[in-house]
Amino acid sequence: MKHRPFHLFTTAALAFAATVCLTALVRAAPVDYEEPDFHYTAFTKKAGKWETASNWTKKAVPSLENTVVIRDNNGVSVSSKVASITGMHLGGKGNSVLTISTGGELELQKRIRIGRNEPNTEGVLVLDGGILRTGLGNNDSTGHRLNIGESMTHSSRGRAIFNSGTFEGGICIGSAMPNTGVGTLSIIGSAPTVRAKNKRDAFYAHPFACIEFMLDAEGCATLDFTAASVKIAKGASIRIDGGAHAEKSRSIVLIDSKNAKDEGATIECVNFPEGYSANAAFDKQRGLVLKIKAK
Repeated sequence: MKHRPFHLFTTAALAFAATVCLTALVRAAPVDYEEPDFHYTAFTKKAGKWETASNWTKKAVPSLENTVVIRDNNGVSVSSKVASITGMHLGGKGNSVLTISTGGELELQKRIRIGRNEPNTEGVLVLDGGILRTGLGNNDSTGHRLNIGESMTHSSRGRAIFNSGTFEGGICIGSAMPNTGVGTLSIIGSAPTVRAKNKRDAFYAHPFACIEFMLDAEGCATLDFTAASVKIAKGASIRIDGGAHAEKSRSIVLIDSKNAKDEGATIECVNFPEGYSANAAFDKQRGLVLKIKAK
């Protein structure tokens, strides 16, 4: 009897195994399985309105099937309620800015990412009286949030400035590794409303993160994460500026959470009126609390 060459047996065995694996995958897939299909649309003007169809690469105002890209010195404004979108990438060469002003309302099924995996890139989100919500998709992901300064491979900067209006969702600031993304969240005065929608909307500040609280005469807005967890990494910085605060003693809860963990952030209080001292620390029951006292 003639013997077949060994490599023929090997080839036949591999082919059979591949067929079996492919059949198993097909049987295991749900009947409504679909391959991921990403529909990106990018803003094309140096400055303009979100609501203008001609400002986008697809020549249509973004809709729920779209992931939006804003980059390379483009300035985009939202001044009315617009259709929900899947997600957003904000940032590029130069200063890319999204402003949501009074009357503007934007909702995302997943996340906003401010920053890019490219060196020397930057993105800025300004909430100036409008409404912004993230993570509205029907899922259990904790990653569908506002990511400020996220970049795991290159130096990139992201900033979110909340002057007034409402933000709802989870927040993650900065990156964990040196020479990668740096993020800053600035809370300006007492007008903004910032809160978690549910327990999945956690608040994280990585080592390369900065949180700024700029007080006005009335104090400063509270980040309401009572229903969610808060984690501030060692190396993160919290800066509280009292330059515009009225001369009076008071306590202000800056981050409200019963599940807050401070791993060693640097906290500084600056520019408070003469004759007053200010100190901020994490409290197990209330979160981050600022105490202003007359000397």
